Amino acid sequence: AHEIRNPLGIIRGAGEHLARLLADRGITDEATSFIPEEVDRLDRVLAGYLAFGADAPGEPENLDLASVVRRTVRLVARDLAVEIDEPLPAAPCRGDPRRLQQVLLNLFLNARDAMPAGGRVTVALASADGRHRVTVTDEGSGLQGAARLRAFEPFWTTKDKGGGLGLAVSQRIAREHGGNLTLANRTDAPGCVAALELPAS
Repeated sequence: AHEIRNPLGIIRGAGEHLARLLADRGITDEATSFIPEEVDRLDRVLAGYLAFGADAPGEPENLDLASVVRRTVRLVARDLAVEIDEPLPAAPCRGDPRRLQQVLLNLFLNARDAMPAGGRVTVALASADGRHRVTVTDEGSGLQGAARLRAFEPFWTTKDKGGGLGLAVSQRIAREHGGNLTLANRTDAPGCVAALELPAS
């Protein structure tokens, strides 16, 4: 993690330099703001890995969970077609939007990896009884074998390339926000449903 931080700093600086060059030529592109923002997010992810054994406090603020969902969908749009179950209701809650985005991004990328031949990913948001629930549904093969019990276990993974911390960190973030993260096989078709539940504010 420490070694990764050095090239990340170079990428961030290059992204800022590119943004300045384009601005000098009167060109605006949202992607230039994504570069430093996402480098900063990755740096926070690394910090989370380094402090995995400790309970690192978040930076809570008032936010709309629907906005976090939409922004995360835009971030993965080039790699993954996500169908949003419209309309997404306003979902006010209290938390760290960057860390919640980290959770959602992990769920989207897991859904992508679960469908190597392609498929549809659907995200929905519902609120009831003082809780918000974001669901990410894929068309993969679902949870098989040991994955049913060990999916959230740190450093355990079924992927050839992966550290096995994505879901463990995501579940920790959910619980730090007073919520929970669950995985279950679909009952209507092959695939998996990941559900992030958070308290409403």
